[in-house]
Amino acid sequence: MKRTAFFLVLLIVLTLMLLGCTDSFEKKPPATYTVVFDPGVEEMETFSFHDVEHGSTVPYLPTPPEREGYDFIGWNTEPDGSGKEFTEDTAVTRNITVYAVWKIKTYTVCFDPDGGLPEDPYCIEGIEHGSTVPYMPTPPTREGYNFIRWNLDSGEEFTADTVVTRDITVYAVWEIKKYVVCFHPNGGFPPYVYCVYGIQHGSTVPSPPSTLTREGYVLVSWNTEPDGSGDDYAEDMVVTASIAFYAQWEREKCSIERFSATDLDPNVLDGYQEFFFLLYGYLDKGEKVEIRIEDSKDVRWMDFEVDHEGISIKETGDEVGDRLTNPTITLTAEELIPDGAAIKVWSKHADTSNGEGKHGDPVSDVTVEVIIVRLDCNSEDTTTFYVGPLHRLN
Repeated sequence: MKRTAFFLVLLIVLTLMLLGCTDSFEKKPPATYTVVFDPGVEEMETFSFHDVEHGSTVPYLPTPPEREGYDFIGWNTEPDGSGKEFTEDTAVTRNITVYAVWKIKTYTVCFDPDGGLPEDPYCIEGIEHGSTVPYMPTPPTREGYNFIRWNLDSGEEFTADTVVTRDITVYAVWEIKKYVVCFHPNGGFPPYVYCVYGIQHGSTVPSPPSTLTREGYVLVSWNTEPDGSGDDYAEDMVVTASIAFYAQWEREKCSIERFSATDLDPNVLDGYQEFFFLLYGYLDKGEKVEIRIEDSKDVRWMDFEVDHEGISIKETGDEVGDRLTNPTITLTAEELIPDGAAIKVWSKHADTSNGEGKHGDPVSDVTVEVIIVRLDCNSEDTTTFYVGPLHRLN
C-alpha cells in the first residue's frame, strides 16, 4: 500500500516537472520602444516612431525641419546638443526623445562708397541673423559732395538699428555741395551785396551785376580781395567753394595824350641816363595826373623828379634790380596850377645794377613814349595836357 502511494506521488511530481520544462522552451516576443524627434521649437510638431524593436534602428530619419535664421545640424540626445548624435545607424535600446540641433545663420554686410573714397567696399562679417551691425564704418569722402546716409538697394535707409536677415550690400548716398557767390559793390551803387545761391560744385561762376555805377569811376574788373590783390573774376572760373568778389574801380579819365621821342643820346651820370620833358596844362587843387613812361629797353631802374613846388609826386618802379614795366608816377596838385604853367619832369634810368651801389650801364638808342592821363575830371575845365619836346640832359 505504501509502495503504491509512493509511486503515485512520484508520478505526479514528474508530470509537473515535465510541464514546467515545456513552458520554458516557448519563445518570448522582443521588447519594443518609441523614438520621438523633437524640433525644439514650440510651433513645430514632433515626429515619432513606435514599436521599434530593441537593438534595431529607426526605419528612416524624418525630413530635416526648417527654421528661419537657422541651419539644421542634426539630431542629438540632449536639447542643447551636448549629448550623443542620433543617426539612422543608432541602435535603439530604450524609449528615447532626440532633439534638433540648430546653428544660427551669420551674414556679411558690405558698405559700397559708390564713387567715394576709399574706393573698395568695407565689409563686416559674422553678423548673426536678426541682429544689427556692431558699428557703422567711418563715412567715405567725395570731392564736391556731402555724404548723406547708407541705403539698401531698395532705396530704404540702412542704419545702426537695421536688423540683418541676409547678406547685403548698402550704398553711400551723396548730395552735391552747393555754394554762394557774392558780388560786393566796394563803393559802388546800389550799395547792396548781390548774391547767387545754390551753385553746384564744379559749375562756372554766375555773371556779376551789370548795373553797378560809381561817380567819377569806371568798373574795370572783379577780384576776390577788396584791394585787387586776389584772384580776378573770369567767366570760365569753376566754383569749388563759396566766393566773394569785389568791384575794382579806376578813376574816370578825361583825356589821354601820347608823346614820343626816339634815338635819345645817352648821357652817363654815375651809370644811368637822364632826360626831361615839360608838362603844360591846368590843374585844380587836389587834381591828379598820371604819367607812364613806356621804354623799349629792358629797363631795371627808374627814378623821377619834379621841379614844381605845387606838385607832390607818388612814384612806382624805382627799386634797383627790378625789371620795370611801364614805370608810372602820379602828380597831385597841392595848389591851383594855372593853364600854361610848365612842370619839368626828370627821368633817370639804367638797364641793370652793377652790384656796387651804382645803376649799371646806361640805356642807349631808346624810344621813350610819355603817356599823360588826367585822372580827375572837371567838366568846366577841359584843357588838354601836352608835353614839350623830350630832351637829353646836357
